[in-house]
Amino acid sequence: MADTKKITTAIGGVPEPSQTAQDAIAEHVKMGHSVFDPRTGSNLAGTRNVAVVAAPEHSAVFARTITAQDHDQFVGANHALFTKHRESAILSKRDPITGHESLHVAGLTPSKIAAIDVARHVGESHVYDLAKGEKIPSGAAGEHQMSHIDIDQRFDHLRKSAPVREPYSGTHFSDKKLDRIDGARRGEPGHADAARVHLGAQTGHGVDAPAGFYTVRAGHTAPAVEAAKPHAHPVRGQFAIASTDHPIFQNGYAQASQQAQAAGAKPDAAHLLGLNAAEKALEDAGFDGYSSPARPGITFHFGSHSISHSEVTHKSK
Repeated sequence: MADTKKITTAIGGVPEPSQTAQDAIAEHVKMGHSVFDPRTGSNLAGTRNVAVVAAPEHSAVFARTITAQDHDQFVGANHALFTKHRESAILSKRDPITGHESLHVAGLTPSKIAAIDVARHVGESHVYDLAKGEKIPSGAAGEHQMSHIDIDQRFDHLRKSAPVREPYSGTHFSDKKLDRIDGARRGEPGHADAARVHLGAQTGHGVDAPAGFYTVRAGHTAPAVEAAKPHAHPVRGQFAIASTDHPIFQNGYAQASQQAQAAGAKPDAAHLLGLNAAEKALEDAGFDGYSSPARPGITFHFGSHSISHSEVTHKSK
């Protein structure tokens, strides 16, 4: 576990709160919620995870402002769960209606679908997309209910539903040196896929494409237009990369393109809307990106990516 226990004490013998608890409460005060890893002390905001209250039986609700001491005590009380399940985290939130504040054992998964499954099972009204900072309705009423599936099984579902991540190494090329590859720029004039990124909103016949960016996988030759750009940004890590042959992509495409045509979209537009929906389906299932057998060296990544400047290459012309 992180520094939830300290040898030093404040005046009067009361243990000083851990740095993790102090950081979590500061985030909670600022944002109205927080999600922290109790083992490492890391703030999980911005990570590619969806958080769900997975064990409401262990939740603690306060008719007052929660403190760092409350946070430490909650971690201590649920030490066994946090130790057993690496997909667990401590989530704090504030009820905007009652004003009550609470602490929860949360489950983490890259799959929005799996998180919503668990939320509906336990009666939790929302899940939390930490990468996008969004609160997503689950369809449940928000009244916790008795469960016939124990906590271990809920975490097992989150774990087994997550696509397998494997080492990946690629390069993103750009005209400017970047601190961060901003996936939200997808769709801007001159960017790849600009014609379809916002097509859902424009036509009303489907969804927009997810934010993201492209890389050239290590060992493959970059297309001439990319290779000509002066800056090469390495993208390395553990990623779950799907293929356009995956059933989730294929089914998402077929269903959305057919629905778009039935709603009056022209075939070309229906095709693009089908691609948008197929990408969204992969993202919701927890994949980090995908590639196509037709272009095996090109990978599309969902979201954004921070750059390690020590590895950035400037290519002389």
